[in-house]
Amino acid sequence: MIYSDPLDPPMTTNCLCLSPGKVLFSAGGERTMDELAKNGIDVIPIQVDELNKMGGGIHCSSLVLDRDDID
Repeated sequence: MIYSDPLDPPMTTNCLCLSPGKVLFSAGGERTMDELAKNGIDVIPIQVDELNKMGGGIHCSSLVLDRDDID
């Protein structure tokens, strides 16, 4: 288990898993990003200040992508 740092901004952990070991993460959560990186997680930081103003985060702004099978 990797704990988020309480000194990071609220909703820091509202991230999006892209694949095992790779996440989109709030750029403001520097302490938690460092901890994730120390544990082998590839962290892609993005600015989410405008999303946070409306009470949302990265994961809140995503949808499921369902693709057709390719023959």
